[in-house]
Formats: sequence, structure tokens, C-alpha cells
Amino acid sequence: PRDMATGTTLFVAIRTLGGSIGLAVFQTVQQNKLATLVAELTRQYPQYEKLIARAVDNQATIRASDVPPELTQALIGAYVVALRSVFYASIPFAAMIIVLGLCTRYIPLRTRMAKTVED
Repeated sequence: PRDMATGTTLFVAIRTLGGSIGLAVFQTVQQNKLATLVAELTRQYPQYEKLIARAVDNQATIRASDVPPELTQALIGAYVVALRSVFYASIPFAAMIIVLGLCTRYIPLRTRMAKTVED
């Protein structure tokens, strides 16, 4: 209990740092996978190369009226597959967290409060 403030501060700092690193890693995984899928789409639909490039820069244009329905579905599918790769990349981190959590010793933080006023 006497080190509760230090422990809480350390927990928040590590959690913030982990979130920042995780965001960077998972964003890189998604962008790399998406770049591969967009290159495939550009080869598959060469007549829509400019639309595909515009949709990568601004995802709202995927639903624009000038984008054909088959290209809309292909672009959405590419984003789904890219996002799925992020979840696959998170599996080793989740396994590591579970193992480390099982190795952590439990320390109770609450103690019995002493009575200060007699009844």
C-alpha cells in the first residue's frame, strides 16, 4: 500500500508507452498489407487507377457516385483484409501478455482499516 502511487504511475506510463508503440506497429502492418492489395487492385482494374489512388488518399471517396460498385466492393475488401492482418499480428502480443500475467505475483493493495472512533 505504501508504494501504490508509484505503482499506479508506472502502470499508466507503461500502458501509454505500449499503446504508442502498438499503434505504430499495427499501423505499419496495415499500411504494408494495404499497399500490396492496392497494387493488385490496380493491376486488376487498370482503367480505374486514378480512382483507386484517390480512394487510398481519402477513404470517403470509396462510396462516391463515380466509383463503380465492383470497385467499391474490391476496395472495401482490401481494407478488410488489411485490418484482419493487424489482428493476426496482435496474436503473439496477446499470448505474451497472458503468459506474463500468469507469472505475476498477486499483491493485495487493500488492508483492513483501523477504527478511529469508538462506538
